[in-house]
Parts: sequence; structure tokens; C-alpha cells
Amino acid sequence: MPAVSANGLKVAHLDTGRTWRGGQAQALLLMRELRARGVDQLLLAPPGPLVERALELEALAEERAGSLCHEPRPLDPPAFPA
Repeated sequence: MPAVSANGLKVAHLDTGRTWRGGQAQALLLMRELRARGVDQLLLAPPGPLVERALELEALAEERAGSLCHEPRPLDPPAFPA
């Protein structure tokens, strides 16, 4: 992701769910659409399905762009300890 969004907007997504449910699906859909609009985003979530799918989304987007700017990785330590 760029250091500064094309439109200047920055969004932090916070999700505390540890399983894949409707809220996580909505967060991923929102992240996908905001990314398409050039919005700089940060995901704060425990390790689990949302983080895994968000990393897959990041990898696909970078692959489509033709260059890998950075290696996607989960937060270490997790934002929310178990």
C-alpha cells in the first residue's frame, strides 16, 4: 500500500472475532472496495480467518499490479493477545 492514499483517506479496521462470520465477511468486502479506490488501510485483528483472507487479498492485488512492494505478514505480536 502507498505511504499516503491517493485521496488522503486512511482507515483502520478493528475486528476481534476469532472465527469467520458475517462481520468478517463484511470487513473483507469493505477492505476490497476501499483498496480499489486507493484508500490506505490498516487491519487490527487476532490471527485467524480474517487476517489470512486479507493477506490473500493483498497478495492477489500486488500480483495483478505486477510488482510486489512488500511481503504481506500478520502482526507480530498479535494486536489482541489470547
